[in-house]
Amino acid sequence: MLFSEELSVLTDRFREVAVTLDESSPIRRELPKTWLRPGISGAVIRFIDSDYKGERTAIELAEIFPTARDISFSPMSLRSIFLSVARSGRTSSEANPTEEHVIQERADA
Repeated sequence: MLFSEELSVLTDRFREVAVTLDESSPIRRELPKTWLRPGISGAVIRFIDSDYKGERTAIELAEIFPTARDISFSPMSLRSIFLSVARSGRTSSEANPTEEHVIQERADA
């Protein structure tokens, strides 16, 4: 697995996310490709966001889950990021397909 980003950029971009809803509810929409390893346990939805953008992400999640009681974001260690991407079966670029990553992949090919 190849990560073609600086460590600080990579750790800024990945967050563990927990969304606590008022009650247990199935997800009724297609999830963004940047949400890795999603899971539901009772009224809590957890996933790894590989495209975290601070306040913008918080606003987007509040729009997706308007009945959320709480939305929390936790920074991840490099080891946790590596394991999450490896377990999701995606490359770092697939988790966040920006133009820069696509260009890097083509250069590596």
